[in-house]
Amino acid sequence: MAYTTTAKTFLDEQLPALLHTGSLPACHVKFVIEGDEGGTWYADLAKKTVSAKGDKVDVIVRARPRDFMAMIEGRMSPQDGLLTGRLHLAGDVAKISGLMEVLAHA
Repeated sequence: MAYTTTAKTFLDEQLPALLHTGSLPACHVKFVIEGDEGGTWYADLAKKTVSAKGDKVDVIVRARPRDFMAMIEGRMSPQDGLLTGRLHLAGDVAKISGLMEVLAHA
């Protein structure tokens, strides 16, 4: 994947396209990107949608913009992000594992 400029660009523009290209675990994901360039996004992987609102959450992904993009761009593995505290995950372990596999190879 070519490097994107921001986490917002990835979540607003590239994630919706990515949802239509592969097999993803059926779950609801809340992405919380912290800091000035951040925000909150909800992805319904079963419906293949991304929005600013959501009511059900199976997995929460929390990171700073730079760290999130390092994972997306392959400069940091999800495992390294967790070990160093740059990436925080919560929720169903099986769904987290499937999601991280897809995002790490975006």
